[in-house]
Amino acid sequence: MPITIQIQNFKGGVGKTTTSINLAASLARKGNKVLVVDLDHQGNTTKGLGYEVNEKTPTIFHVLKDIDFDYLNAVATVRVNFDLIPSDSRTAGLEDILHSMPRREEMLKIKLKDAKEWDFIILDCPPAHGLIHLNALLFAEHIIFPVTPEVWSYDGLEGVLGSIKRMQKYFNYRPNIIGALPTIVDERYSLTSEVKQLLEQTFGNEKLLPSIRTDAKLKNSQKQGKTIFEFAPRSRAAADYERLAEEVLKRVGLKKKRKVNNNGDKKKQR
Repeated sequence: MPITIQIQNFKGGVGKTTTSINLAASLARKGNKVLVVDLDHQGNTTKGLGYEVNEKTPTIFHVLKDIDFDYLNAVATVRVNFDLIPSDSRTAGLEDILHSMPRREEMLKIKLKDAKEWDFIILDCPPAHGLIHLNALLFAEHIIFPVTPEVWSYDGLEGVLGSIKRMQKYFNYRPNIIGALPTIVDERYSLTSEVKQLLEQTFGNEKLLPSIRTDAKLKNSQKQGKTIFEFAPRSRAAADYERLAEEVLKRVGLKKKRKVNNNGDKKKQR
């Protein structure tokens, strides 16, 4: 069965999309088959991978709104070992549609229950509490919390932890917290160490993931629809996401797979 991971924080701009793209890319480069599910109506993961969506493109909207829709029809191959279920503005309408469905919090789990083609399924989640967020919680066994060195980012994390606590009460939901991921980190600022201390107090030092340092190349890579490994393979951001992937493999108990040659990956669409 795939290892399922959601990337979540109720604060926007903390690196959820950046992490979804580049953690997935690093895992795929190591020989793992990876599916990323874009659950955000802004579709930034979809755009950041250079995948174009139009009104006829099947997306996560179609997967969740229609119980008879085969999720495989929405899967696109975007890199070697790397697939995507895309999203666009239509995804915003899912909140109202799901509200009237039975088992509305579990539709993603129901629809992807037979998804065995991948080693990893990674969910890029919207920065808000709602039915899409609850669907992500009940689907994913593991969770990573990206947190930037700012107080509002930590507050967004506390909101997710509160939501998890409520889901434990009603659904017996107990995810494995892979860890808190410090992103956009600049060690020169005192707030960086203060937020790290807060994270250590909340999770313990063993749940603090290796930091992703600030690097303008990350934003530029997404503007061009490329992973950091394609855009700037020798950058510190590429090194940081490579290190993160190694740590995730270790924490979920999966041995590193044979590295494959991804130089000049070409994306293709199903």
